[in-house]
Amino acid sequence: MNIFTNQPAIHTSKMIEKQSNVNWNVEDELKLLNAISNCGLGNWEDIASLVQPYTPSQCEKHYFDKFAKDFDGIREPPLCSNNCKIQIKNAGPDISSSVHVWQMNNMLASMKWREQRPITCEFPHVKNLTCSVPCTGYSNIRSDFLVEYNDNAESILKLISMNQQEEPVADEDSDLIAEMEQALLQSYNSCLDERNYRKRIVRNHGLVDRRKTYTMLQRLEVPFGKQTLKALVPVMRFLSGPEFDFLVERLKYQNEIRINLSSFIDYRRNGLIYLDTIDIYKKLKNKRLKYHAELQYERNMCRLDDKAPQRKPTQPLALENLPGYNLLSEDEKLLCSTNRIVPETYNSFKELLITECKKHDGLKLAQARTLIKIDVNKTRKIYDYLLSLKLIWQPEET
Repeated sequence: MNIFTNQPAIHTSKMIEKQSNVNWNVEDELKLLNAISNCGLGNWEDIASLVQPYTPSQCEKHYFDKFAKDFDGIREPPLCSNNCKIQIKNAGPDISSSVHVWQMNNMLASMKWREQRPITCEFPHVKNLTCSVPCTGYSNIRSDFLVEYNDNAESILKLISMNQQEEPVADEDSDLIAEMEQALLQSYNSCLDERNYRKRIVRNHGLVDRRKTYTMLQRLEVPFGKQTLKALVPVMRFLSGPEFDFLVERLKYQNEIRINLSSFIDYRRNGLIYLDTIDIYKKLKNKRLKYHAELQYERNMCRLDDKAPQRKPTQPLALENLPGYNLLSEDEKLLCSTNRIVPETYNSFKELLITECKKHDGLKLAQARTLIKIDVNKTRKIYDYLLSLKLIWQPEET
C-alpha cells in the first residue's frame, strides 16, 4: 500500500511530531484525550490526576489551545445560525472587557481559513417555492419559522447594560454585576442551543408539514400500535432520518417474523407438519366457518316458537396480525377472539382496571363500566375473567 501519495496544496490535516513541544509530547496528549473521554470535559481535577505531572489549569489550557482551535490558531465562532451566540470572557471588574460580541477582526481572520473551502450554493427558483403547499407557521422562501422556539429569549438581553456605568461602584459590586450578566448571557446561549437543536430534529426528519407527519404516525400505528409508537417516537431525537427509517423497517420486519412464528405454532398445534398443507388448511377453515354460520342461522330459523328476533352470531376475530397478540395468553386470545376485542385495546383495559382496583382497594362492575366505554356485555366478560385470575377484587363490604 503506497501511503506516500501526492497531497493537495489545501489540506485539512496537521502533522504532529513525536516531540511537538517541550512540555507536552504525543503520549501525554493521548493520555489527556483519553482522560477527557473517561472523566468528561470540564472535570479537570480528575483529568489532571490521570495526566501526571500536569495541573488542572495546564490541562485545560493545553486542550483548548491545541485541540479547540482551527489550524490557523483562530478559535471558531460557536456553532449557531448566523453566529448569533455571544462570547463570554472571564469575569472582571470591567463589564465591557468581560462581555463582547465577535469583532470584525475575528471575522476577517476566519475568512482566511474559509477561503480555502469555496461554498457553492444553488438557489431554487422562487416560482417553485410559491407553488409548494404552504405550511402554517413556516416560510418556504426564507426556510425558517415565523415564530421561534422560546421566542422571547432575546428579552434576556434587555437586562444587560452593555455600556459602562457612569457612577463608580465598588470592586466587589462590579465583580458581582459582571458574574450576573455572564449568567444571563449563558442562559441566552442555552436558549439558542435548544432552538437550533429543535430545528435540527425538524429538518432531519421532515416534520415541517404536519399533515405528512400525521400520515406517517398513522402508518406506523398499524403495525406497532399506540403504546409501542409512544415509546418509538422519542427515539427520533437521537437518530437521523435514514437511521430512524432503517430502525422502523427492521422493527416491522421483526413484527412480521413474530406473526409468522405464531401462525406456524398454530398450524403445528392443529397437526400440520408440511408447508404444502397450509393452503389447504386455510381453505377448509374458511369453508368451515362459513358453513358454521349458515348452520347457526338455520337453527335460529327453525325456532318458530320464539317470537323475539334472533341476533346473527358474529365470527371470531383473527388476532394473528394485530399488534399486542404475542402478549396475550391462550385464554386471553380466546376471550379477545370471541368478543372481537383488539389485543392492544384489551391490554390497555386490563392495565386500567388493575390500576384502579389497587388505587381504591377493590373494584365493582359498575365502576368498571364507567371506566371502559364499550359494550356492557364485553365489559362484564373482561371483569369476570380478571376476577377469576384474582388480578382484581371486589371491595369489602363494611
